[in-house]
This record gives sequence, structure tokens and C-alpha cells, in this order.
Amino acid sequence: MKKLLIFVMVLTSWGMQAMSQSDSTYIPKDLNDCIRVLDALVPDSTKVLYVAMDEDQFIGASHFGLGLTIRNTWGLWRGSRLSEYFNKNGVKHPDDMSGIILRCYHRHLTSKPLRIHQQLRHTRRAWRKQYGRVKTREMEGGNNKSQE
Repeated sequence: MKKLLIFVMVLTSWGMQAMSQSDSTYIPKDLNDCIRVLDALVPDSTKVLYVAMDEDQFIGASHFGLGLTIRNTWGLWRGSRLSEYFNKNGVKHPDDMSGIILRCYHRHLTSKPLRIHQQLRHTRRAWRKQYGRVKTREMEGGNNKSQE
């Protein structure tokens, strides 16, 4: 299994180079758009390998391959419209953003419910537990309602 994980990490990194080398990369607007774009970019042979892993194995194996490509190419460190989507939903760190994208993509490939709102809520709660209250974009603009 360890060899399979290493192989998938290398394959993912190699297969996504075209995505990161494009000067005019399309940046998705939300999670559903991310899934649509990934489905178009990831080769079917790679999808088969992803499906063979359980969700946590996929997330772990993909963090520094596909996840890194997503963070850098889709501007999650630079305030892209996708990072703004996550910020508005209380998710502030690019690692968390790419983790949610990867989890949703694996669930999509394995025909499981995405549970987007549950994932967003889980991430906000984890940050709140670690660092205190998590502000959403609306709160920063003057609305005092916290987003659960």
C-alpha cells in the first residue's frame, strides 16, 4: 500500500503540471466548480487510483501533490475569488481550503455525499477551538452574527 501511495503522489504531481504551467489558469468560484474543473483535468487512470484509496489516505497522499498545485495555481495564498469564497464561509487557511477541496473531490469520485456545509462548519469549529472565534467576511464588514 505504501508503494501505491508514493506512486499516486508522483503521478498526481506529474499529471497536474499542465495546470500549474498555464498562464491563464481558470480559478473556480466555489467547491462545485472545483470538482467540475478537477474532473476535466485529472486523467481517468488517475481517478481509478484515487478511488482505490480511502478518503483519509487520499487526503494524506495528495496534500503535497495535487493539494499544493491547487493552493498555488488557484491562488489560495493570494486572495483569488476561490479563496474569497472560503473566507466568506469562515475558512481562512489555504491548507484547510485545499483539504476541503480534496475531500469533496474524493467523495465525488466515490459517489458519496459531499456534505460541503458540514466540512466548512467542522473547519470553523476546529479553528475556533484552537484559536478562538473565527470571523467571517460579513462579520469583518460590521455584521456581528457568527457563522455556524
